[in-house]
Amino acid sequence: MTPDSTITENLALRWKQQRVNVLPGVTARGLASLLDGFDRGMLKTTALAWDEMIERDETLSVCVPKYIDQVSSQPWDVLIGEEVPDELQAEAERHQAALKHFYSNLGYEDALDRNFESDIEMVIRRTIQARFYRYSAQRIIWQPSAEGMTAIIRYCNLALFDNTTGKLQWAGVEGTTPGQAITDPENWLIAASDRCLMKALSICYIFKRLPLQDALNFCQRFGIPAVHGETQAQPGSKEWDRFVDALKSFANDLTIATTLGDKFNILDNKASNGEQVFGWIIESMKRAMVTIALGSDLKTMSRENGAGASLQGDDGDLMTAAGCRFVSGTFNRQLDKRIIADQFGVGVKPLAFFKLIPPQNQDVKMEMEVDDHVTSLGVKLSVEDVAERFNRTHDESQVVTPPAKPATPPAVPASPLATAANEAAATLQRLENSERDTFASATLRDARPLIEALLPLNAAQGADATRNALHALAANAEDLEARVIDQDASTQALEVIVATEFLRALAGES
Repeated sequence: MTPDSTITENLALRWKQQRVNVLPGVTARGLASLLDGFDRGMLKTTALAWDEMIERDETLSVCVPKYIDQVSSQPWDVLIGEEVPDELQAEAERHQAALKHFYSNLGYEDALDRNFESDIEMVIRRTIQARFYRYSAQRIIWQPSAEGMTAIIRYCNLALFDNTTGKLQWAGVEGTTPGQAITDPENWLIAASDRCLMKALSICYIFKRLPLQDALNFCQRFGIPAVHGETQAQPGSKEWDRFVDALKSFANDLTIATTLGDKFNILDNKASNGEQVFGWIIESMKRAMVTIALGSDLKTMSRENGAGASLQGDDGDLMTAAGCRFVSGTFNRQLDKRIIADQFGVGVKPLAFFKLIPPQNQDVKMEMEVDDHVTSLGVKLSVEDVAERFNRTHDESQVVTPPAKPATPPAVPASPLATAANEAAATLQRLENSERDTFASATLRDARPLIEALLPLNAAQGADATRNALHALAANAEDLEARVIDQDASTQALEVIVATEFLRALAGES
């Protein structure tokens, strides 16, 4: 498993000399050609354009790495499969140890930037990148040792490949089409996804960039209002020339000079609010970018709909979990099998597997309470099942048998008086808990008019919207105060609580 790795050697110098930035020439029509070319298998120019978009756009440079961070920052482990029979447990543990050694000592480097080195987290980042580019290719430089097999994973930019035959081929720095067929697939980690998010993101990028450029031109042209000056001087006279020079000191391009009266008029350009003309398009494209990349909106962009934030967050967790499954599946098929075959023989089925742990959405406390309850009813839980469900590794050699509990002496029957006192105390406690919850709900109900009045202020975006919301709130302040005061649900709930405390005092409790 030690291949000739010269195919990815000495690329950096030639890449730096021949690389060009294709992004400035990408227009709406040009992007359509790039996407069509990508689908036909000519990957280089499109991949380079996508690289630059992510690097330079203020929205893509945040949301794309954010999703990749969410996936790559998840913990990983090597687990033994549930279906492994007892007689193969020892063999499964050896498989587990071999895979843990491989992944724990995995190295990373970039074929086009040999200054950069990392570990398995960067390998995961490059693998999940296929969710955006459809493909990700990394060269495996195997490194056998007495302790076991490990490797250096060398990332190769997608622009180095060609897909015109329906199979990734090595196109090199020159971008040869068709490229050189990959004849040693066992030495490559190729991730292929059914998603290609950069197609939609690049369309949003163009639709955002065009109005943004127009907005800049608009501001440059109309940012300074036009000036109309009137003078009694005659055109061509010295007084006229001095007056025109004075006008130009206000605005070089948008000046008008006429006779009749010495005065300046500032001409208000009703279309000078570029935000109204272009801002909504730019903002819509930003939101679309974030939603496509993350599966949810950024918190700072969701103020107007706080009720939907948790649902969107759940969507983001689903995308992160999908990314974890994608990485795990790619490693299981292309790395786990090769390591086990090398260490234990060709054709040996892996009894352990790499798993990138997805976000845990279940209520862990509730799960534990349910386990305790069913155990108390005599249900025996599988230790391996519990360990995998909570993403833990079970090592039988480290299991410590808890000491036996001392025998509990027989309980002494309580006197009727003590029993009655305990029942009374329990009843009062339940009543207290119930009335506390009732008081909290009643207080929220009394404050409902205030909460509803504050919603427009919370949803306001921009100075004008905030100012209008504050004015509306101030105008209705007296009516709002009267409505809150008129509510008496919390007062009634408080009276019940006082009555409860009175009963408690009669019962002799402090």
